[in-house]
Amino acid sequence: MDSKNFITEKILDSMKSIFAFSRSRVSDATEAEDLSQQIITELFASADALKNENAFYGWMWAVAKNTYSNYIRARKKVNFTSIENDNYIVDLKADVENNLLLKEDINNLRREMSFLARQYREAVVKYYIEEKSCSQISVELSVTVETVKNLLFKARKILKEGINMAREYGEKSYNPDILRVDKWVSNGAWEKYQPVTAEFERKRLPGNILLSTYYSPMTVEELSVELGVSSPYVEDELNAMLKSGLIKLLPKARYQANIFIYTNSCDDEIAAKTKSLYKEHSQKFIRGVDKMIPAFSETVFKNSDVPQNHLRWFASHFILWHAALKNDRGNEPMPLLPLGGRGYLWGYNYDYKQSGFQGIYGKCTSENYDGWVHAANYKLLEKCQARIGGYQPQTDFLLAAAHKAFDKFTPDVIAQYIQWRFIEKDGDSYKSLCPTMAEAQYNTLCELCAESINESISFFAGLIDITSAVMENHAPEAVKKQCKPLAGIKADGIAEIMGNLCEGGYLMIPQNHSFLTVYAVI
Repeated sequence: MDSKNFITEKILDSMKSIFAFSRSRVSDATEAEDLSQQIITELFASADALKNENAFYGWMWAVAKNTYSNYIRARKKVNFTSIENDNYIVDLKADVENNLLLKEDINNLRREMSFLARQYREAVVKYYIEEKSCSQISVELSVTVETVKNLLFKARKILKEGINMAREYGEKSYNPDILRVDKWVSNGAWEKYQPVTAEFERKRLPGNILLSTYYSPMTVEELSVELGVSSPYVEDELNAMLKSGLIKLLPKARYQANIFIYTNSCDDEIAAKTKSLYKEHSQKFIRGVDKMIPAFSETVFKNSDVPQNHLRWFASHFILWHAALKNDRGNEPMPLLPLGGRGYLWGYNYDYKQSGFQGIYGKCTSENYDGWVHAANYKLLEKCQARIGGYQPQTDFLLAAAHKAFDKFTPDVIAQYIQWRFIEKDGDSYKSLCPTMAEAQYNTLCELCAESINESISFFAGLIDITSAVMENHAPEAVKKQCKPLAGIKADGIAEIMGNLCEGGYLMIPQNHSFLTVYAVI
C-alpha cells in the first residue's frame, strides 16, 4: 500500500479527534495543543510500524496513549535544590531508618494491592491477610486449587513489578473533569434510567471513567492509575455502567465508553456551522406560525381572550416539536436498552448550563386518568412557567384537572396547586389553567399544521446532516454509528430557534406565570 499518502490522509482527518483526546486528559487548551502536536509528530515518526490499513485506528490510539504517558512523565520531573544548614542536620539511628524504609515498603505494597484486578486481589487478601488455605479459597471463589495457586503466583509477580515502578497518576487524579449524562427514552425506561443519569450529578468518578475510556480502551489497573482511585471502587462503577449500557467490556479485560460525548469543541463547531441556518429558518418559520394562529386560538383556547404572545409561544413550540419528532429515523424504533425500554443515552463534557432546556417530556401518562401531558421546560421560561414532567403527582393533577376530577385531592393539595397557578376557582369547582384539548382536536391541529411542520422537517433534515457530520468528526470509531440518530433528537435545535424568535422580538418572556409550552390531551 502507499502507506505515506494513506497515513497522511488519515492523520489529517483525525486531527480534531486527537485534539479532543488531548483535551480530555489535560485541563489547559494550550497544553492540549502541545500534546496533540507531539502525538501527530510521533504518528508520522512511527508510520513504518503500521502494516495493515484496517488497523490504523487501533495503532493511532496506541501511539496517542504512549505519547500521553511520556508527556505526563516529562512534566513530573522536578529539580530539587539541596539546602545545607547545620542547624537542621540530625543524626538518625539505623533502626529509625529501617523503620522508615519498612513503612515505605508497606505503603507501596498497599498501593499496588489497590491496583490489582479483582480476581488477583481477592486471592491475595484471602491467602495472606485472612490466612486461608488454597483449598478454602478455591471453594469461596468457585475455582480449582490450581487456579488459586496460579492467581497467587501472578499476583506476586505483578506486586513485585509494581513496587519497583514509579507510578505516575493521570491528571484526572487531581483535576477531575465534568460529565453529565442525558437520555431520550420511552416511558417504560424513564424510571429505570433516571437514577442512572442522576448519579453523574452526584459523583465525579463514573463520569471520569467514561471520559478516560472514550477515545481508547483501558484496563481496571490503567483506570486506577489514571484516576488515582483504588481498583475496588473503579470496579463497582464499571459493573454498574456495564449493566446500564454506558460502557462495554472488550477482550483483554479492557473497558471503553459506549455513548457519544458532546465536548465544548464539538458544540462550538456545530454552532459555527448552523448559526446562520437558524436565523434564516426563523424568518420563514414566523410566517408559517402566523398563518396558524387562528387555528390554535379556536381549537385549543376556544377563542378566549388569550394574549397574542401566548398563542405565538404555544403555536411555535407545537410546530417545532412535531417537526423534530420526524427525523431521519422515520418509523424505526429506538434501540433496546439493557435495563428495559428503548431509547438513547449520551454525555456532555460540561455542565447543563449550556443546554436550552431543563427537561422536555413527550407524553407523560397516569395510571389514574386518561390522556397525557406534554411539557417543554425552556430555560427562557424558567421564571414564568412551572417546571413540569418527571414528577408523577404533577402529571396526575394536571390530568385530573383536565377531567375536572378533584375528588382524590385534599383541600390542602388543591390550595397548593391554586397558589402554583395550575388551576383557579370556577364556581363550585375549579378550572385548569393548562391548555387542554381532546385527542380528536389534537389530531386535527396536527393536520392543519402539516404544511408548517413539513417546512421545519426539511430544515431539521439539513441540520441533522451538518450536525451528525461534525459529531462523527469528533467521535471515536466505537460510537460513530450513534451520531446520526443523536443529531436527530438533540432538542437544543428547537431551543435555538425559539431563542432567535425572542431575540427578534417575535416572542416575549411574560412577567406572570403562564403555561406556554405545556398542554394536556384527553
